[in-house]
Amino acid sequence: MRWFCFVFCFLCACSSAFATEPLQSLISLVNLRLVEDGRYMDGCKPVEKGLFNQWPKGSVQKCTYTMTDRFATKPAIGSRSFKSIVYVANADAYRLASWINVACSKIFRPGKDREACFVKVIASIKGQSGAQFPVAGQVMEDLSCSAETPSDCRIERADGVQVTCPHATYAACVAKAKNQGGGYLNSQSNGVKEQYMFRSGVTVRIGGCPNAEHSDASAIDPYAACRDDDALNRTDEHVSMRSGKARIISTTPEMFQRYTKRLDIRTSAYSETDYFASVEEGRRWLQLVEDTYRAALSSAENPLINAWVCNAYGWPKACPR
Repeated sequence: MRWFCFVFCFLCACSSAFATEPLQSLISLVNLRLVEDGRYMDGCKPVEKGLFNQWPKGSVQKCTYTMTDRFATKPAIGSRSFKSIVYVANADAYRLASWINVACSKIFRPGKDREACFVKVIASIKGQSGAQFPVAGQVMEDLSCSAETPSDCRIERADGVQVTCPHATYAACVAKAKNQGGGYLNSQSNGVKEQYMFRSGVTVRIGGCPNAEHSDASAIDPYAACRDDDALNRTDEHVSMRSGKARIISTTPEMFQRYTKRLDIRTSAYSETDYFASVEEGRRWLQLVEDTYRAALSSAENPLINAWVCNAYGWPKACPR
């Protein structure tokens, strides 16, 4: 709350000058909250010549970063560190601030409402992606727990109460927490990262590379089989995807279809486990997301963010209907 008040006052002090391009104050805030504090995939360097030729020169980097699993249980189990590789096309602070400025300016005039929109979009981007756009590769995050993993689970119930569920009674504890908290959970984490495979800024399923945590604590390098060798996790075809949400702010196909009015975008899931009906349909969505984001790297606006903002504010008159 204190951070919100600080940001709100900081931006309001300069609100009159946001009409055409972001002020240095917004750029500085984006740099602090998203670039410096939001991004964790480091060890990045330009890709080798001949890779990702369809992208602007220098826009795609190969990141080799280290993650550590810390098993929280008794008796104690040692931690493990392992390497992951992902290719990212990350916008700089100025570009991010420009996208946010344009998106919020489409529905709000300069003033308190627009400044609040800035804050809301920055927070969402940070929570959804850390302002990182994975073109391909492994993204490691601790977003869930597994009964098979020897690590206690930290839970936040829907009512905000935090609970720790011991590994030995995980299933019963989670069920109780859901019942007491309103039927669902806000978050789960157990100190053990899950692997998520990406293509074109979207989480996808790749054969042989499950989007899940490796529960065997004795495995020293649990995701080596899916780690990039400059061929494997960059070129293997996706087999399906659950939601199709696009980074950097989790824009759904439905949001983007409503914003763009395109008739070739599915607006409801094909099934409970697969958003698209076929690999080909999914491939078209991935290409659309990639093309849109790539074009935005040299533009003042990003339609993927515009669509999310319009949806977040109930599709006001200024947004496509």
